[in-house]
Amino acid sequence: MSGPSKARSIVVDLPDDAFQHRRWDPQEVADEMRLLWLLEEVRSRRLGFGKAAELAGLPVAQFLLLMGKHHITPFDYDEDELTRELEPPASGNLIERALREAGEAIEE
Repeated sequence: MSGPSKARSIVVDLPDDAFQHRRWDPQEVADEMRLLWLLEEVRSRRLGFGKAAELAGLPVAQFLLLMGKHHITPFDYDEDELTRELEPPASGNLIERALREAGEAIEE
């Protein structure tokens, strides 16, 4: 198990107009920005959702729900990979083939 992780700080200037309909709570804004940054890291495939949940201090299930709200898939497939995965095998159903081969082995 690793020790406590180090943290980096940044300064972000936010326009006052952005807080006309929201109270100014620096910690709340920082927490929200941290969570949105972690979500974007997952969306960009630079960070896995499990690690991002850990860094956010959230259970994985809760982080997955947030990913869904932000239209981020937990599946690490691009469109071509997913299409290949979903294609049926060329030789038919794998279960049928395995049963057929098992039957042939018993007959021998």
